[in-house]
Amino acid sequence: MNTNRLERINSEIERYRAAQPELETILALYQKVFAIQESASSQEEPAPLISEEDAIAKLASGEYILKGIPLSPPAELFHQTGLKLGRTFTQTAGEKFPAPALLKLIESHPEGLSGFISALLTDNLDYLAEFTQKTSFNPETLLFFVTNLVSPFLVAQAKYYQPQVDLLGWDKNTCPVCGSSPRYSRLDKDTGARRLFCSLCHTQWNYRRIKCAYCTNANTEKLRHFYSAVFPYQRADVCEKCKSYIKTTDERRLGRECLPEVEDAVSIHLDNIAQNEGYQPG
Repeated sequence: MNTNRLERINSEIERYRAAQPELETILALYQKVFAIQESASSQEEPAPLISEEDAIAKLASGEYILKGIPLSPPAELFHQTGLKLGRTFTQTAGEKFPAPALLKLIESHPEGLSGFISALLTDNLDYLAEFTQKTSFNPETLLFFVTNLVSPFLVAQAKYYQPQVDLLGWDKNTCPVCGSSPRYSRLDKDTGARRLFCSLCHTQWNYRRIKCAYCTNANTEKLRHFYSAVFPYQRADVCEKCKSYIKTTDERRLGRECLPEVEDAVSIHLDNIAQNEGYQPG
C-alpha cells in the first residue's frame, strides 16, 4: 500500500473533519473507500499494458492511451475489493448493500471483467438497469459503487502514463489515459493553470480555463462560476450552453496543492447548489 499517499489523504480528511463536523458521515465513508482503493491498487502492481513509445504515439494521434486495450484485473482481488466496499456501504447506509449479487452480475459479463470495464468507460451500462429495480439502492449509488470498485485497477495502470501526458500535453475534454470525462478540476497554486482530474484513473491534464470541460463552449458570455460560502477556495464552473458544471479548487486561495478526490467528496454543497439551479454534472 502507498502509505505516504494514504497518510496525505487521511491528513486532508482530518482537516475537513475538524472544520466541518457535520460532514462526518460522508468523510467516514470516503476514508474507508480510499483505504480500500489504495490497498487494491498497491497489491496489483501490473506491468504496463502499452510501451512508453506507443503511449506517446497514441497521444500524438489524438487517441487516449488505453483505447482498444483490454484491462483485466486479478479476478480474486477484484472480487474481494468489491466485498470490502460492499461492507463499507452497508455500514454507512444501515441496510445490506447487494455487493455479492452485483459482483455476480459484473463478473458474468459476456466478455469478462475486461468487457465490463470497457462498458463502464464507454457509458454502456444498460444491462445494469434491470438490477437497479431489484434493490432499494438508487442507480446513482450503484454506479458510485461500480466506479469506486474499478478505479484502483485503472489507477494502478494509469500511473505509468502521467509523465507522457505532461510531456506531450492533451487539449481534449476527456481523459488522455482512459477516455473518461473529468470529474473535478483544480487551479494550480503557482501558475493558476487549470488541471482536469479523472476520477476513475486519477490522471490530470492541462485544459483551457475559459472553456467548458464538457461541451467545449468557449463563449465567455455563456460561462460563469460561483464560489462556495463554506470553503471559499472551492467553486463550481457552470456552462449556460450545455447546463453542466464541474467543481474546482483554486489552490491559490487554498495555499497548497489539493487532492481532487478529497475535494470532490467534501464539496457536495456545491453539487446541491448547482443542481438546484438547473445544472448537471458532466
